[in-house]
Amino acid sequence: MFTFVYIAYCFYVHESVRYRQIEGAGSDPGRKPLKEREENELRRPLPPNTIQEVHMMSINEMDVRAATYFDLLEQIEQLQAEAEAIKDSLKAVMVDQAAEELEGTGWRATWHNVTSNRLDSKKLKADMPELYAQFSKSSTTCRFTLNAVNVA
Repeated sequence: MFTFVYIAYCFYVHESVRYRQIEGAGSDPGRKPLKEREENELRRPLPPNTIQEVHMMSINEMDVRAATYFDLLEQIEQLQAEAEAIKDSLKAVMVDQAAEELEGTGWRATWHNVTSNRLDSKKLKADMPELYAQFSKSSTTCRFTLNAVNVA
């Protein structure tokens, strides 16, 4: 039951912060910046009605929701595999035609090399830790996990 209260709490924090961003937070010059307020938001208790709503869900209802979640994940995995197979078949046509672009009615596919430059943070941290510390920033998020467990 603690997990679901925590989930509702994370949702509450996220929605309240998002609402303040939408309503124009920062228009008050004496108000703290949003980033500083977010850290304090994580410590604010849930409103009583939110906790009540969460506690009203029976264990059977939670079991059904979790089972539905796992079924949906399986369907998503199957659909992603189908989509990947379709992409691979289009790529095969592009290779056969030596084409970087294909176009049809309402769709266009491109397949070409892209070069990107990324910072190797592990190497930077090892070689220049003071520079890494100077330019790194941390962030706090709420993470929800739902895993199947074997019940004996």
